[in-house]
Amino acid sequence: MSIVAVAVVSTRDGRPLYLRDFSDTAGLLLSDPFADDSADLFDDEHLPAVGTAADEQRREWPCAVGYQFSLHSAHGRLSEVVDGGEGQWKPPPGSSGADCNWVGWLCNLETTRAYGYVSTNVRYIALVENTISPENQQAQAARDGDLKIALANLHKLYTEHVLNPFTVPDSKIALGSRFDLGCSKIIQRLNESF
Repeated sequence: MSIVAVAVVSTRDGRPLYLRDFSDTAGLLLSDPFADDSADLFDDEHLPAVGTAADEQRREWPCAVGYQFSLHSAHGRLSEVVDGGEGQWKPPPGSSGADCNWVGWLCNLETTRAYGYVSTNVRYIALVENTISPENQQAQAARDGDLKIALANLHKLYTEHVLNPFTVPDSKIALGSRFDLGCSKIIQRLNESF
Protein backbone atom coordinates (compact mmCIF):
# COMPACT_ATOMS: atom_id res chain seq x y z
CA MET A 1 0.00 0.00 0.00
CA SER A 2 1.42 3.34 -1.05
CA ILE A 3 0.22 6.87 -1.70
CA VAL A 4 0.52 7.37 -5.44
CA ALA A 5 -0.87 10.91 -5.88
CA VAL A 6 -1.96 13.93 -3.85
CA ALA A 7 -4.06 16.98 -4.70
CA VAL A 8 -4.71 20.20 -2.79
CA VAL A 9 -7.79 21.96 -4.19
CA SER A 10 -9.19 25.40 -3.35
CA THR A 11 -12.73 25.33 -1.92
CA ARG A 12 -13.47 28.80 -3.34
CA ASP A 13 -13.30 28.00 -7.04
CA GLY A 14 -12.28 24.33 -7.19
CA ARG A 15 -8.91 25.08 -8.79
CA PRO A 16 -6.03 22.71 -8.02
CA LEU A 17 -3.31 24.41 -6.00
CA TYR A 18 -1.02 21.38 -5.93
CA LEU A 19 -1.01 18.13 -7.92
CA ARG A 20 1.74 15.58 -7.67
CA ASP A 21 2.15 11.87 -8.22
CA PHE A 22 4.56 9.78 -6.20
CA SER A 23 4.34 6.60 -8.25
CA ASP A 24 8.07 6.69 -9.05
CA THR A 25 8.99 6.52 -5.35
CA ALA A 26 6.00 4.59 -4.03
CA GLY A 27 7.26 1.03 -4.54
CA LEU A 28 3.97 -0.08 -6.06
CA LEU A 29 2.88 -3.68 -5.60
CA LEU A 30 0.58 -3.44 -8.60
CA SER A 31 1.80 -2.12 -11.93
CA ASP A 32 1.48 1.62 -12.49
CA PRO A 33 -1.34 2.05 -15.02
CA PHE A 34 -0.13 5.55 -15.91
CA ALA A 35 3.61 4.89 -16.15
CA ASP A 36 3.68 5.73 -19.87
CA ASP A 37 2.21 9.23 -20.06
CA SER A 38 2.63 9.25 -23.82
CA ALA A 39 0.24 6.33 -24.27
CA ASP A 40 -2.91 6.91 -26.27
CA LEU A 41 -5.57 6.87 -23.53
CA PHE A 42 -8.49 6.74 -25.96
CA ASP A 43 -6.91 4.36 -28.48
CA ASP A 44 -7.52 6.70 -31.39
CA GLU A 45 -3.91 7.09 -32.53
CA HIS A 46 -3.99 10.90 -32.40
CA LEU A 47 -1.02 11.51 -30.16
CA PRO A 48 0.29 15.04 -29.62
CA ALA A 49 3.67 15.79 -31.14
CA VAL A 50 6.61 15.59 -28.77
CA GLY A 51 7.34 18.95 -27.17
CA THR A 52 3.75 20.15 -27.15
CA ALA A 53 0.87 20.17 -24.69
CA ALA A 54 1.78 16.93 -22.87
CA ASP A 55 5.30 18.14 -22.07
CA GLU A 56 4.07 21.57 -21.02
CA GLN A 57 1.42 19.97 -18.79
CA ARG A 58 4.03 17.71 -17.16
CA ARG A 59 6.22 20.73 -16.36
CA GLU A 60 3.25 22.60 -14.89
CA TRP A 61 1.95 19.69 -12.80
CA PRO A 62 4.28 16.74 -12.11
CA CYS A 63 1.34 14.36 -12.11
CA ALA A 64 0.49 11.81 -14.79
CA VAL A 65 -2.64 12.68 -16.75
CA GLY A 66 -4.31 9.44 -15.65
CA TYR A 67 -3.79 10.34 -12.00
CA GLN A 68 -5.13 13.82 -12.71
CA PHE A 69 -8.32 12.24 -14.10
CA SER A 70 -8.57 10.06 -10.99
CA LEU A 71 -7.98 13.02 -8.66
CA HIS A 72 -10.58 15.05 -10.55
CA SER A 73 -13.13 12.23 -10.17
CA ALA A 74 -12.31 11.91 -6.48
CA HIS A 75 -12.72 15.68 -6.05
CA GLY A 76 -16.16 15.43 -7.63
CA ARG A 77 -17.08 12.70 -5.16
CA LEU A 78 -15.63 14.72 -2.25
CA SER A 79 -17.73 17.71 -3.31
CA GLU A 80 -20.84 15.52 -3.36
CA VAL A 81 -20.12 14.20 0.12
CA VAL A 82 -19.16 17.52 1.72
CA ASP A 83 -21.42 20.00 -0.06
CA GLY A 84 -24.62 18.01 -0.15
CA GLY A 85 -26.03 15.40 -2.39
CA GLU A 86 -27.16 12.66 -0.04
CA GLY A 87 -27.12 14.93 3.03
CA GLN A 88 -24.41 17.36 3.97
CA TRP A 89 -21.33 15.83 5.60
CA LYS A 90 -20.62 16.81 9.18
CA PRO A 91 -17.71 15.77 11.39
CA PRO A 92 -18.53 13.08 13.96
CA PRO A 93 -19.95 14.50 17.20
CA GLY A 94 -17.29 15.16 19.82
CA SER A 95 -14.41 14.95 17.34
CA SER A 96 -11.48 17.32 17.45
CA GLY A 97 -8.22 17.89 15.61
CA ALA A 98 -7.62 15.72 12.56
CA ASP A 99 -10.81 13.74 13.23
CA CYS A 100 -12.93 16.85 12.49
CA ASN A 101 -11.45 17.23 9.02
CA TRP A 102 -11.14 13.57 8.05
CA VAL A 103 -13.75 12.56 5.49
CA GLY A 104 -12.14 9.19 4.79
CA TRP A 105 -12.71 6.81 1.90
CA LEU A 106 -14.39 8.42 -1.12
CA CYS A 107 -14.32 5.87 -3.93
CA ASN A 108 -12.38 3.11 -5.68
CA LEU A 109 -10.62 4.00 -8.92
CA GLU A 110 -9.05 1.12 -10.87
CA THR A 111 -6.09 0.07 -8.67
CA THR A 112 -6.40 2.94 -6.18
CA ARG A 113 -8.70 4.17 -3.46
CA ALA A 114 -9.36 7.88 -2.96
CA TYR A 115 -9.44 9.48 0.50
CA GLY A 116 -10.48 13.00 1.49
CA TYR A 117 -9.58 15.55 4.14
CA VAL A 118 -11.20 19.00 4.29
CA SER A 119 -10.54 22.37 5.87
CA THR A 120 -12.24 25.73 5.46
CA ASN A 121 -10.14 26.87 2.48
CA VAL A 122 -8.77 23.72 0.85
CA ARG A 123 -9.53 20.06 0.29
CA TYR A 124 -6.91 17.34 0.28
CA ILE A 125 -7.26 14.20 -1.80
CA ALA A 126 -4.92 11.21 -1.67
CA LEU A 127 -4.89 8.28 -4.06
CA VAL A 128 -3.69 5.13 -2.32
CA GLU A 129 -2.76 1.84 -3.96
CA ASN A 130 -5.55 -0.62 -3.19
CA THR A 131 -3.74 -3.75 -1.97
CA ILE A 132 -5.62 -4.61 1.24
CA SER A 133 -8.51 -7.03 0.87
CA PRO A 134 -11.91 -5.77 2.09
CA GLU A 135 -12.07 -8.62 4.62
CA ASN A 136 -8.95 -7.39 6.44
CA GLN A 137 -10.68 -4.72 8.57
CA GLN A 138 -7.79 -4.39 11.05
CA ALA A 139 -5.19 -3.58 8.37
CA GLN A 140 -7.65 -1.18 6.72
CA ALA A 141 -8.22 0.69 10.02
CA ALA A 142 -4.47 0.96 10.60
CA ARG A 143 -3.93 2.31 7.08
CA ASP A 144 -6.75 4.82 7.51
CA GLY A 145 -5.23 6.05 10.79
CA ASP A 146 -1.78 6.52 9.25
CA LEU A 147 -3.29 8.26 6.24
CA LYS A 148 -5.33 10.58 8.47
CA ILE A 149 -2.15 11.63 10.29
CA ALA A 150 -0.29 12.18 6.99
CA LEU A 151 -3.08 14.38 5.59
CA ALA A 152 -3.24 16.32 8.89
CA ASN A 153 0.50 16.96 8.50
CA LEU A 154 -0.10 18.16 4.93
CA HIS A 155 -2.74 20.51 6.30
CA LYS A 156 -0.22 21.84 8.82
CA LEU A 157 2.33 22.37 6.01
CA TYR A 158 -0.26 24.20 3.92
CA THR A 159 -1.17 26.43 6.88
CA GLU A 160 2.51 27.32 7.31
CA HIS A 161 2.72 27.99 3.56
CA VAL A 162 -0.28 30.36 3.63
CA LEU A 163 0.97 32.19 6.73
CA ASN A 164 4.08 33.25 4.83
CA PRO A 165 3.53 36.99 4.17
CA PHE A 166 4.87 36.61 0.61
CA THR A 167 2.35 33.93 -0.36
CA VAL A 168 -0.51 35.00 -2.62
CA PRO A 169 -3.71 33.36 -1.32
CA ASP A 170 -5.14 30.60 -3.54
CA SER A 171 -2.07 30.56 -5.76
CA LYS A 172 -0.45 27.50 -7.26
CA ILE A 173 2.15 25.92 -4.97
CA ALA A 174 5.53 25.89 -6.71
CA LEU A 175 7.68 22.81 -7.06
CA GLY A 176 10.68 22.95 -4.77
CA SER A 177 8.82 25.12 -2.26
CA ARG A 178 8.88 24.28 1.42
CA PHE A 179 5.40 22.77 1.07
CA ASP A 180 6.46 20.58 -1.86
CA LEU A 181 9.58 19.33 -0.10
CA GLY A 182 7.68 18.70 3.13
CA CYS A 183 4.92 16.88 1.25
CA SER A 184 7.51 14.66 -0.45
CA LYS A 185 9.07 13.79 2.91
CA ILE A 186 5.72 12.97 4.51
CA ILE A 187 4.64 10.76 1.60
CA GLN A 188 8.03 9.05 1.34
CA ARG A 189 8.05 8.29 5.07
CA LEU A 190 4.51 6.92 4.93
CA ASN A 191 5.23 4.81 1.82
CA GLU A 192 8.35 3.34 3.43
CA SER A 193 6.39 2.36 6.54
CA PHE A 194 3.94 0.16 4.60
